[in-house]
Amino acid sequence: MNTNQVKLSSKLLGRFNLMVSSGSIRAILAGTGAGLACQMAQLDSFATIGGVSGGSIPTLLLAAKIEPKVILDKIIELDFADLVPARQTLGQFFLSWLKPKDKRSHAYQGLRTSAPLGEFMESLVPVWPDNYWTVAARNGNPVLFTSKGVFEYQKGKVVQVKTGRPSVSHAIRASCAIPGIIEAVDYEGMRLFDGGYSVHGGMPCELVCEHFGKSLKSVLAIDFTNCSKDTFLARGLMYLSRCISNHMETEFHHEYLLKAAAVISPKLAWLTGRLPLKLSIEQKENAIMEGFREAYYVLKLKGLLPEQTADKLGFASLSFDNLRQAVSTSPNVVANASWFPRLLSQGLETITAWVKKVA
Repeated sequence: MNTNQVKLSSKLLGRFNLMVSSGSIRAILAGTGAGLACQMAQLDSFATIGGVSGGSIPTLLLAAKIEPKVILDKIIELDFADLVPARQTLGQFFLSWLKPKDKRSHAYQGLRTSAPLGEFMESLVPVWPDNYWTVAARNGNPVLFTSKGVFEYQKGKVVQVKTGRPSVSHAIRASCAIPGIIEAVDYEGMRLFDGGYSVHGGMPCELVCEHFGKSLKSVLAIDFTNCSKDTFLARGLMYLSRCISNHMETEFHHEYLLKAAAVISPKLAWLTGRLPLKLSIEQKENAIMEGFREAYYVLKLKGLLPEQTADKLGFASLSFDNLRQAVSTSPNVVANASWFPRLLSQGLETITAWVKKVA
């Protein structure tokens, strides 16, 4: 047996904490692929699952236990420009700063609104899942949304802002509110921005571990925080965004890079731009597959890929069509099929597994 393909103890299952970092559309698409790989590897009974900014979207769907095929279909169908439509042009945005009245409010408004995004996500997941979380930022302080309530982590203390399950729409919109680009969200007397602008940055593993009492060794981190090109324009936009969000402090030094159970970092070097809203179906499929393949390779390398799922993930990693076929052939689907399609499906899986072992 391949030493990288192990039978995981039942004690390990359900003890992982899946996190997807900020990363705009990269985190939505490749985060979906990587998250589905973790789910197909039977590592999906997560103790907690959540994400920041773009990473909050695929993790919400996974936490809500939506069927993998439905997740793929919904993500491919997304028109990002429609979900965050323009509310003013760049020229109007900068001209508004010249008006003497309430200049700060212009920065909070941003170029785009996220109301359609919030409505869409809440239509898919109307009730907050038990083990789901996401993070927004207020003046550099992380604001953590959980099923038990909303908590602001201030210097030296934790303030519970709200009890009970929060609104899915408000939380997702707040976590995705890129300063100056997507409007801030007013919530319980606070103006919230993208969670990546808190002192914990776009992958707040230490914060979530502290809040839920989990070890960094249990974290499966899907990380896009080091994937974007650091161009002069990108640095300028980042500085402007930090000014608008009142977050100029140095971010935490993250220990998860050394201690996490696995760090999955899809590169997507071809996907350029700070917020690329117009992508073809083929580009979306490629981004999802890059996330899926990277997760497959890392899980295999780390010895976290169960033997009983290794062949299925290997087959799915070959192409998007294979992935769609793999997520469509659940045990229930096979069991309910007539005897001939069921026999054919089983035969194809056996032949594929044998060919891969021989190769």
